[in-house]
Amino acid sequence: MALRLTNPNDQNYVKRLLPDTLGSLVDKMPSLRAGECLLIGDAVTLPSIVQIDKCDLEPSSNDIQYFELWKQQWKDLDIMAIKNSMSII
Repeated sequence: MALRLTNPNDQNYVKRLLPDTLGSLVDKMPSLRAGECLLIGDAVTLPSIVQIDKCDLEPSSNDIQYFELWKQQWKDLDIMAIKNSMSII
């Protein structure tokens, strides 16, 4: 089961697992929705994109709302203070 992958190196790894005729399935991986995955392997007759059932107790996590964060005013950060607080003395 391979979930949404946006990293080209990860996509190439999965692509090498597929027959050449099905390599185009990997192109859909960055656009998979939550719960969708590419199902491949010896026990699978035909690699497919499937929807996984949600858990009874869903995890308390969400995707980051990038568009909403992008619209916010830039926050003034003291980068040097952050850098100094992270350095080991």
